[in-house]
Amino acid sequence: MKLLRQLQENGIETLEDLIAILEHSYDGIILSDHSGRIFFANDRAIQRLANMNAGSIIGLTSQDLIDRGIILEETKTVISYKNNRSAILLTHKLKSGVEALITSVPVYRAGSDTKPLCYIANFREITDLDNLKRELQETKSKTQSFFSELTELRNRLLKADQVIARSATMRNIMEKLLKISPADVNVYMHGESGVGKEVVAKLIHKMSHRKDGPFIQINCGAIPENLLESEMFGYEKGAFTGANAMGKPGILETAQRGTVLLDEIGDLPLALQVKLLRAIQNREFYRVGGISPVKLDTRIICATNKDLEEMVKRGLFREDLFYRINVIPVFIPPLRERREDILPLAHHFLHRFNQKYSYDRTLSPEVCKALEQYGWPGNVRELENIIERLVIMSEERLICSRNLPDYILYTLSGKGPLEIKPLKEAVARLENRLISEAVESCGSLRKAAERLGVDHSTLVKKQKKFRHCAR
Repeated sequence: MKLLRQLQENGIETLEDLIAILEHSYDGIILSDHSGRIFFANDRAIQRLANMNAGSIIGLTSQDLIDRGIILEETKTVISYKNNRSAILLTHKLKSGVEALITSVPVYRAGSDTKPLCYIANFREITDLDNLKRELQETKSKTQSFFSELTELRNRLLKADQVIARSATMRNIMEKLLKISPADVNVYMHGESGVGKEVVAKLIHKMSHRKDGPFIQINCGAIPENLLESEMFGYEKGAFTGANAMGKPGILETAQRGTVLLDEIGDLPLALQVKLLRAIQNREFYRVGGISPVKLDTRIICATNKDLEEMVKRGLFREDLFYRINVIPVFIPPLRERREDILPLAHHFLHRFNQKYSYDRTLSPEVCKALEQYGWPGNVRELENIIERLVIMSEERLICSRNLPDYILYTLSGKGPLEIKPLKEAVARLENRLISEAVESCGSLRKAAERLGVDHSTLVKKQKKFRHCAR
């Protein structure tokens, strides 16, 4: 009664309505009486599978269908199930060329199991089932392949030295690298100087299909502008005075089937930005003085500690090139924003320099605490340099706080011994402390410069000066 009410609520009130529903079933449905004679078949499925109208098989038995050549071959299997009942599983080859799987079971009146009302048979083209099985197997195979590839990448990532990822931020970055490394797309890395952009670029290369090719790095700010084009794109013989008589391939050409890291991409002159843009767009370039294009089969990774978006607004960097290199952006945060990584990195460097210099140094608890609290304006590079200095300069196996540089002790709220020093040197150390705390508090050099009331370029120069003096 509940089902009847639900049918009526949905506008299904007559037998004709139920038959119309059965007619729209994708699977074939056949009803037959006690003698096996068909009295109903849904027309759409019959036409699709047997290429005939349902009316032409009404009143026929399965044997009649065989005798008339509608069914060319029949295989029967009886399947027993609960209450001593059974179902018949049939495989039919039809005249239409279709092979169909049919399941026939008796239908009993509710509450009675003595005499069946009729028999119902469901049939479907075996080809459909085979296709589904094949698609399932293909999906399973692809899933296993993806899982194996992901496992391999994870293992390679875990084995990669130089990469310490204990903080949630760096773990998220490592997960991102797992996704982007196999895809041969351009990557744009940005972050403060010393955060480890080069290390991450090498890791991307190692986990890509280009891992057996060369990895070449070029610092766009370290090469004079008049030489940068020939270094990057190469030159033909006689291209300019002093050119090699045989010509010379450039960085992009040397890195064919490999990876190029264009470090400090923000320092690339505008004229070369145009040439690099065309090389990335067209996947080819010309040597200096050349007339034949050189095919570019190189993955481009760009890195900078500058704000390229701000440079685009100021017209110092081409907007079209920025969008070309910024396919996959990877921001590497400063060390002060991922303090969970400080001690693991420190012990990693300690182990390396102990081996390099044949020492057995260890870090005392107060040194570990100081390392965690310091702001590290020079990021991972500064931490590496400090650990190397501590290993070399410490006279005992246990590295204590007195071995730390004074500027670190002063930065940490004046902890450590206060020595009488020349006023100029003391003022410089205090200035360094204020700059470090401002950068840590504000989160960027630009904001720190505003807070301290100085130009951004002045702050950068002072930081470089302090880092140079600390070495």
